[in-house]
Amino acid sequence: MHDYWFQFWWLIFPLIGFAFAFWAMWVSHQRQKAVIDLLRTYASQGKDPPSELVKALHNGDELRRPYRDWQYAVLFGVLAVALGVMAYLHQDMRSKTGLIVAAIVLAALSVNSLVAAFLKRKHDAS
Repeated sequence: MHDYWFQFWWLIFPLIGFAFAFWAMWVSHQRQKAVIDLLRTYASQGKDPPSELVKALHNGDELRRPYRDWQYAVLFGVLAVALGVMAYLHQDMRSKTGLIVAAIVLAALSVNSLVAAFLKRKHDAS
């Protein structure tokens, strides 16, 4: 079992990517559904919907932008932990060094994304 893990360790990256893609699609679907329900409410009352609401329906990426730094922070953090665990379990010193360097780089990217998310949140609040 131990050798089997080291032969296919790289499969963790596409699996994590699939999980994040599925989560992003589900959140986007829920947001689009909420906007359509609001548009139905306006239509049933005979009122014109606000232009921001129609714009949100057509441009959903703008609504997701504040959360992108948080997504990157989680993604890079999970990858850094995964590579760190793999480096801890790996016996070959040459491969271990590469895994440690990659884990440190991903951890730095995660911290950078966290700082950007906090600064954006603080800037938006003021």
